[in-house]
Amino acid sequence: MSGIKIQKTGRNQKLLPSNTRSWLQVKNEASRVHRSSFCRDLFGDDKQMVLRCTDPHIYCKYRCNGVVPSLEAILNFHCYLDCNRAAKTESPVPFLKDRPPVNFLDFAPKVGDKCDYRPSGVSTYFSCTVKGTNKIDKTQFAHIEYAVESGEQREVYIQYPNLNFLPCGKGLIVRTDCKPNTNNPSSSSS
Repeated sequence: MSGIKIQKTGRNQKLLPSNTRSWLQVKNEASRVHRSSFCRDLFGDDKQMVLRCTDPHIYCKYRCNGVVPSLEAILNFHCYLDCNRAAKTESPVPFLKDRPPVNFLDFAPKVGDKCDYRPSGVSTYFSCTVKGTNKIDKTQFAHIEYAVESGEQREVYIQYPNLNFLPCGKGLIVRTDCKPNTNNPSSSSS
């Protein structure tokens, strides 16, 4: 199913113009190139939002809400499912377990470093920034700030090394803003 066509009849059983809801174009434009182009047009120079938007489930939410109003929940959901399937078959992004192992034990974050963080109970990583580091006894903590899908900024203290707290681009492999930050002090307390 890639859409629905609703035709109403008038008083004299005359067919009125149809009301068509189709997401075939959304499904056909779910490739990484189309997602990137759409997101750049939507968010302009905000690289963080563009990067987040190109993730298939977020891209599909934006596109399907534009084609089928969210009030039409069943059709909107089918659009979302079809778009996600097309995006994942067209340009699969391997899961962490399928990637080469990341030596997260050697990750020593510094203030200002970019990182990838996966909150507990969530299956996706978010881009984050290290705000500070601290060592209590032999346990190391990082104070990080990250933005969730809605754009809300959150802060958390996380113990490291930790598989949910990785160097920039190791959890979010499609991330392109992972240049080393050379202008920051090596460590700081928060």
